[in-house]
Amino acid sequence: ALPISSALPTLIVAGEQDKMFLPVAKALHEGISNSRLLKFPATGHMVNMEQPERFNQELQQFLRELT
Repeated sequence: ALPISSALPTLIVAGEQDKMFLPVAKALHEGISNSRLLKFPATGHMVNMEQPERFNQELQQFLRELT
């Protein structure tokens, strides 16, 4: 894991079928102290295009929690 100290909340989004990026997303999550990993089932690399409604809902929720 890459140890990254971040005071800022970080949202990491990955599709569970994205074989290339999912391991990177997991490593980022483990290395960034204030992060949340959001995995989308039955989704590949283009999460925001494959599941736009859920992606937008989750992103809006994350942003609401910042205010």
